[in-house]
Amino acid sequence: MKKLTLVLVVLLIAAGMVMADVTVGGWGRIEFGVTGNNTSGSKPMVVAGPGWAGGGRVGIAINGSSDNVGFSLNINSNGGSIGIGDNANIWIKFNDIVMLTLGQAQEDSLRGKVGDIYGAMTGGDQDSIFMRAYPKKGAVLKLTPVSGLTAILALDTDNSTTTLEDAFKYIYAGVGYVIDGVGFVRLGYNPNDNQWGTAASSPVADNTFGYLNFAFQLTAVEGLNADLGVKYNLANTVAGDTVAKVALGATYGMDAFGATLRVDTAFQKDDSNSDTSEFDLNVATDLNYSLDIATFGVVLASNNLLDTANAGTGKAFQVQPYVKKGYSNGYVRLGVNYLSMLDTGADPSSVWTIFTTAEYWF
Repeated sequence: MKKLTLVLVVLLIAAGMVMADVTVGGWGRIEFGVTGNNTSGSKPMVVAGPGWAGGGRVGIAINGSSDNVGFSLNINSNGGSIGIGDNANIWIKFNDIVMLTLGQAQEDSLRGKVGDIYGAMTGGDQDSIFMRAYPKKGAVLKLTPVSGLTAILALDTDNSTTTLEDAFKYIYAGVGYVIDGVGFVRLGYNPNDNQWGTAASSPVADNTFGYLNFAFQLTAVEGLNADLGVKYNLANTVAGDTVAKVALGATYGMDAFGATLRVDTAFQKDDSNSDTSEFDLNVATDLNYSLDIATFGVVLASNNLLDTANAGTGKAFQVQPYVKKGYSNGYVRLGVNYLSMLDTGADPSSVWTIFTTAEYWF
């Protein structure tokens, strides 16, 4: 009887999914390898990754939609711990112009269009170019009044201590317009220069401001996708504060050849608290060539190589040759990574890793 009941429940759920257009997808990545360094007495270690996922992510995404109402729910296993992923929300589409999303939601309409380079030690992601709206317990209003024009407004709360004043201090606002055949221009405001999130986690202080964010994606050149973002700190900065950030991401493909470039910079007010700025420069590139059997490539990256100081700057250079076999919904990648730390007295001054990576998407 219990088995029959379970079967009926499963059939009812399946029938409901078909009627409501419910889809199940997912994304995941697990890394495994051996790493070592030149510190005296150190031994090679077996490691799993990604580190940000506690040693590996396996995720599923459940999405339901109709003409006017839908939901999105992500469930992830990070290092074996099950939890809610990036999205857990309900959306309402009133008409072709107005859409409201409540809950935890990643709104990526305006986000940067070139991501990070997998395996590179440095360089930003899409948010470094133009940030997404990402409330955890909030609301996102999306407006598309005319073709090519998108406006996003978002508020968030921790559901405990967030006053209305705090919520508006931590507001996300952005607008973008697609210039047909040319590119995508965006302008926005963020309370900080990192990923936008819960209001109470990092409220903007009284009488200060956040970051003005501008970006332009070039789509006019065949085979090239380039996105340039600039963030300017509207607050009165003191020594060591970031004044502005500039991020460029570009991908290019021609026949079997592919290339990705990331250039990420930061201008900081110098220690003398004058009007001059210190300059940080991080560069990463992925060059690859695809054959029928696999893709062969190399990742090259540098961190703060132009810094004139000899210690404490994080100066480093990286090289990572790899081979990658892709499939319709995933890939496996084998590689060797070498990292040279160039700061005076750095210990370790070199780190090596032999790794394999498996990734899927549905």
